[in-house]
Amino acid sequence: VEVTEVNSLVCDCIGEFANVIAGSAKDRVEALELELGMPTVIKGELHTLFFPSDCQPVRIDFDSDIGPFAILFGFTERQSSLTCPV
Repeated sequence: VEVTEVNSLVCDCIGEFANVIAGSAKDRVEALELELGMPTVIKGELHTLFFPSDCQPVRIDFDSDIGPFAILFGFTERQSSLTCPV
């Protein structure tokens, strides 16, 4: 399939690909006592991403046949689980 534009189908495919990668990495990062959040696909320019104040984001830029893209991630302290009294 030749991709000529980044439309909603392409974004959905990228999201599914990100989910596969995250699912594969989940066991490895849990062994390091880390947790993964849900992958998010953002299309377009001039957008702002907000990370928690105690997080230093990391950005990795790539080039592809359909244009450049970036992966951003960051680490924060693990939050303790909330419990509800019965």
